[in-house]
Amino acid sequence: MHGCRCALLVIGFACACGGAATREPTPPVPVSPSVGAALTPEAKMSYEFRVLQTPERQLMAIHDQARGGELPRKIIANLDKVWPYLRANAANTGHNVVVYRDFDRAAGVMTIDVGVQVESALPGNGVIVPVTTPGGLVVTTVHIGPYDKLGGASSALHEFCRTHDHPIVGPTWEEYGDWNDDSSKLRTDVFVLVAR
Repeated sequence: MHGCRCALLVIGFACACGGAATREPTPPVPVSPSVGAALTPEAKMSYEFRVLQTPERQLMAIHDQARGGELPRKIIANLDKVWPYLRANAANTGHNVVVYRDFDRAAGVMTIDVGVQVESALPGNGVIVPVTTPGGLVVTTVHIGPYDKLGGASSALHEFCRTHDHPIVGPTWEEYGDWNDDSSKLRTDVFVLVAR
């Protein structure tokens, strides 16, 4: 996504997914998201999961906090600040990314980093700062479709982690693929850092 068309999402938080730690990706495992409440037929989707090593990826991002209902608006507002900064600095950019760093259940508040992949860190401006996605062992899946259906991918990812003994040890993040006006073709890669 090399423009300002940005991602909305319904997020999920870290869970534990399984398999032995290995440098080689595990073969994809199809799982249907059937966690908790029943999903509507149009929300049901099969997901494939892989366990693999991934490097840190450099972002220029804004640290923020959001309650669930505020999330889409805050993501768009923050990306609308990051992209002009990157253009003004002639940054070599990649995709939009949101990292879910922490969730305070009592307050219902998420700590997030909303940003864009960059080839190398820039100095930042006090609001927009260099951060990285985690590096290490992850479980990942791909969601194809509208951003408002991403909750199904997160639920399926968490269920896979729970049932395959992959303890979650770090944040969840979403990388939004190139924009498509047909929302059924939007690609989002969802990651979670795991212990094994």
